[in-house]
Amino acid sequence: MVRFDRDQVAWGVGIAAGVGAGITLAYYAYGQFSRRYPKYRQQQQLLKEYAAVMLPPRPAMKALENDMVEQMRSGMERAGSSTVMMLPTHVLKLPTGDETGACYAIDIGGTNFRVVYYKLSDQHGVIEEQVMKQVAIPRDCYTGTAAKLFDFLAGQLAEFIREQEAKHDGTSATNAQNELPVVGFCFSFAVEQTALNSGKLLGWSKGFDVDGVIGKDVVQLLSGA
Repeated sequence: MVRFDRDQVAWGVGIAAGVGAGITLAYYAYGQFSRRYPKYRQQQQLLKEYAAVMLPPRPAMKALENDMVEQMRSGMERAGSSTVMMLPTHVLKLPTGDETGACYAIDIGGTNFRVVYYKLSDQHGVIEEQVMKQVAIPRDCYTGTAAKLFDFLAGQLAEFIREQEAKHDGTSATNAQNELPVVGFCFSFAVEQTALNSGKLLGWSKGFDVDGVIGKDVVQLLSGA
């Protein structure tokens, strides 16, 4: 009669159980892979199709770039000659970083607008102080009359300037003659400029529909308010 040691039997049973579990797991994984692989291949093919459309070859991108440059050049030379709408800005000189002093800016490009105070350091390109206030424009202002809109903008700007002047002893951002604060005006709508500080509104967008502004100089309207 053959006798088996109890530890040997336990060890053998453990190996058999482990092998069986491994085979079962491998069979399950293969079944899952077999069911999901066709879907995976479809997804990969779909991604390749999207990439072919969204990432055209380099020669096609270069041709598109050249066409856009030509359209912009043509639009700047003669109105209506290009599919790309172009308007000159009359900005002939960019900041160098050596500018000093302080100024205000007002930026209107949607139903919220910003008023900002900047103080430039004597160090190259360093902003010593920056204060910004964002204001929501009431609906009756951006769908009303020119006087209502620009009076509101001018009033908010004047209030902001008074706040900053009070903090800086009345000399936060005045010009060389110490008369009026220096104010930059960013008006993010289609404007035909005839000078750096002059431009006529061509049309409204972004939900604005204010009477009496199209065809008018927006800088004059703000200055007069």
